[in-house]
Amino acid sequence: MERFRWAKAFSIPIADETPDGFPPSTLACQRALTALTLSPHKSKLPSVLDAVYATFWIDRKPIQNPEIVIAALSKVVGEQNAKELFEKGSTPEIKKRLAEATEEAFQDGAFGLPWFVGEYFVPAM
Repeated sequence: MERFRWAKAFSIPIADETPDGFPPSTLACQRALTALTLSPHKSKLPSVLDAVYATFWIDRKPIQNPEIVIAALSKVVGEQNAKELFEKGSTPEIKKRLAEATEEAFQDGAFGLPWFVGEYFVPAM
């Protein structure tokens, strides 16, 4: 029950029960998020991640379903943009970028889920 301890420690809401069918295939969602990072809406990534998190870990909705992913994205970028991002996720460009990002994570030593690489910048004085 490590997830509850971390959620409590950082005041992050989480459902009492693991989402049905856990772990789901998140490939389509990952591709849509990758498309977002290469779009004019890329600055909205943190808010989109919040919406995807809430959809899966709080509302326990099946994130492997395209309509659920599109609905989560729509909360931040609007329905039309969400549909476009989801569709762009199936293009060779996006598939290649996600594969590259996955390889970068492996090279950084990623294991388990989720895996984050944190960076910080010290402003010049």
